[in-house]
Amino acid sequence: MKYKNYTPDIYVADAARHLRFALGNKGQKPIICIGINPNKANNEVSDPTMNGLVELCQEKGYDSCIMLNPYPLICGKPTLLPPILDKEICKENNLVIKEFFETYSGCDVLVMWGDFISKNTHFMKNVISILEVGIDNKMHFKCLRKLSRSGNPYHLQYILRSYNTDHKNGKMTQKFELIDFDAAKYRQVLLEKASQL
Repeated sequence: MKYKNYTPDIYVADAARHLRFALGNKGQKPIICIGINPNKANNEVSDPTMNGLVELCQEKGYDSCIMLNPYPLICGKPTLLPPILDKEICKENNLVIKEFFETYSGCDVLVMWGDFISKNTHFMKNVISILEVGIDNKMHFKCLRKLSRSGNPYHLQYILRSYNTDHKNGKMTQKFELIDFDAAKYRQVLLEKASQL
C-alpha cells in the first residue's frame, strides 16, 4: 500500500526490521500517536492504520505525525504477540518514546491502543510508563471519540471499521473530533487493575 500525500522521514527500526520503534515525519506542528504494536508500515510502504492516521492528522491541521507503540514488535494482529513481552525490547522502546517526548515536549499525543491492553499486564505496565513520561513532559493527551465500555481509548482501526466505508484503504469518510484524555486519571485506573492481576 502506498502513502497518500505523505513522505516519512522518521524511521527507527532494528537492522532486521522485526522491530519498529518510530515512524513519521518532521514538521512545525507535530502530533505523536500511540497505538498498540506496529503492522506493515515502514518508511517506504504504508498500511490502512498509517494512511488513516495521516489523513486524520492532516485534516486536524497537524503537519507532522509520529507513530509510536507500547511494544515495537511488527505483527499483523496484537493477539499473535507473545503473552510475555521481552524486557530488553520494552526497555529500548521506552527510551525511544522518552526521547521523542522530550524532543516534542508539550505537543499533542493521540492515544489509541484499544482494549487489548486490558488483557495483558505487560502492556498495561508499558502504557503506565508512557503516560508517566508524557505527564512529566507536559504532553497534551487526546483520544478519538469517547472511551470504550472498558474505559480504554479506541484504536483507529476500530473507528475506521465501525464508522467508515473504506477502512481497507485507511480512508476517512467521516470526520472525528479529538477530545481531551485525562492521562493522570487513566494511569491511576491502570495501576489499580495491574495490581489485581
